[in-house]
Amino acid sequence: NIFFPLQPYQQFTNFFLYMRMSVGNTHELVMRLEAGDIDFALVEGSFDRERFDFATVSRERYVAVGCVDEFDAPGGPASLTNLLGRRLILREEGSGTREILEKHLAARDLAVTDFAGVVELESIPTIKACVRSGAGITFMYRVAAAEELARGEFVDITPVDFFIEHDFCLIWQRGSQYAPRYRALCKAWRSLPRTQTPASHDAKDTKR
Repeated sequence: NIFFPLQPYQQFTNFFLYMRMSVGNTHELVMRLEAGDIDFALVEGSFDRERFDFATVSRERYVAVGCVDEFDAPGGPASLTNLLGRRLILREEGSGTREILEKHLAARDLAVTDFAGVVELESIPTIKACVRSGAGITFMYRVAAAEELARGEFVDITPVDFFIEHDFCLIWQRGSQYAPRYRALCKAWRSLPRTQTPASHDAKDTKR
């Protein structure tokens, strides 16, 4: 689910002598940060910016994708409502990817239940496999579907009226003595080639 480049860590061997990494959705990671179980997290969803300090790693396009066999050509419909007749495949509640979709649907007086059907899965690779088989459409960050789009397996069907960009952020407890190290790590990530920056559709948490 995650491409998490290790190259920057080679520059910070004095900062992170031991590191354990795992995956969770945004809600789970925020709860673990609050409990002190982890030191920082790479998240895509919402978080309390008064409680946590953060640095932006990247800004990513949020798109709708479908199987190439289900759509004649790239290019989405004029309106999001034109996709409501499709089955929607999406992440579980608590996921930042789902939260963003639900927020923008609500702004249009819509909900995920307005689609022809809904399938919830906890894994981005599984969601992509379902879309590839023609089981439905999904909404995700374009960087997560870049390989499938490049190979011609997926088609970008983002509606004309649904342009969304969202930040991936590295977050940690406000006032942490390790804040300079986290900012340095984020800066190193941003300096990598575009294809090597961390992109998550789950979130990444780290415990030193």
